[in-house]
Amino acid sequence: MRVHALVEDLEAARRAVAAGATVVQLRVKDVSTDELVERGRGMSSLGVTFVVNDDVDAAVALGADGVHLGQSDTGAERARAAALLLGLSVSSLVEALAADGAVYLGAGPVWATPS
Repeated sequence: MRVHALVEDLEAARRAVAAGATVVQLRVKDVSTDELVERGRGMSSLGVTFVVNDDVDAAVALGADGVHLGQSDTGAERARAAALLLGLSVSSLVEALAADGAVYLGAGPVWATPS
């Protein structure tokens, strides 16, 4: 079983891995690619699958294993071209069935989230 942790910086990622996370997703909204890269430095060396939320350029710069995109995000083709694992957010069966090329789906949210 994979345990997926959403984190905002390297220290949070380290804590998540120490607690058993096998996938770490860097998820910081409304920041530049440069800021995302700065926050994600070192995450690719934690020994778990490392995914960047929403930003293919940051994922490539950080040497991430993958990128997670929402329905309105662009970059799926660039992610595939860069050989990144592609995760997609879906909120309906129709979106799930149309998620061609995704290796995993994020369904929800089930509850309201602060981000």
